[in-house]
Amino acid sequence: MAMVRRPSDVTPGTRAGDERAAVVTGLSLRVAERAMETQIEPHAH
Repeated sequence: MAMVRRPSDVTPGTRAGDERAAVVTGLSLRVAERAMETQIEPHAH
């Protein structure tokens, strides 16, 4: 699973967002959510 956060500033030349990756075993929705919640702010989207 990979997650990409959009940048807060969209002015040309600014850095792209932040990216994270996590290996999720079990593949249940709850396990995937827990893996994401440790990497990103889940309510940001």
